[in-house]
Amino acid sequence: MRQWKIALSLAIVGALAAPFVFRTYKARPTYSVWVPLTAQEKENLAASIQNSSYCQTDYRRRTDDSFVADFICRKEKEKFELGGDYEYHPDGLKYLAVNVGAALATFVGVFGLAFLVPILIHGLASLARRYWKWLNV
Repeated sequence: MRQWKIALSLAIVGALAAPFVFRTYKARPTYSVWVPLTAQEKENLAASIQNSSYCQTDYRRRTDDSFVADFICRKEKEKFELGGDYEYHPDGLKYLAVNVGAALATFVGVFGLAFLVPILIHGLASLARRYWKWLNV
């Protein structure tokens, strides 16, 4: 009767500590939504790409190493060609699921081990006693 109380107490403490031990509290899950460009945004983006001297030059012939500007230019061109872009938002349900999952798995594991370890120790002690008796016969 006492063993399950100890197992339950250890499992609860383990479950409460699990998100911090496994660092799941730092998880930042997101979901994405496709947002198409409006006609005004397409016009503004096209004008921006055409007016940008950096986007007009061939990236292989450039002498400077402005990778950030090249990345922005490519991203704008891709956004224009695809007609939209993804927006990312935090997903609270996934965050909760990850943390509850870690806590539940830890609870089950610790509760099981709290029963298993004493049984294994008792079994090994019994085996050692029987072996010792066999040696002394």
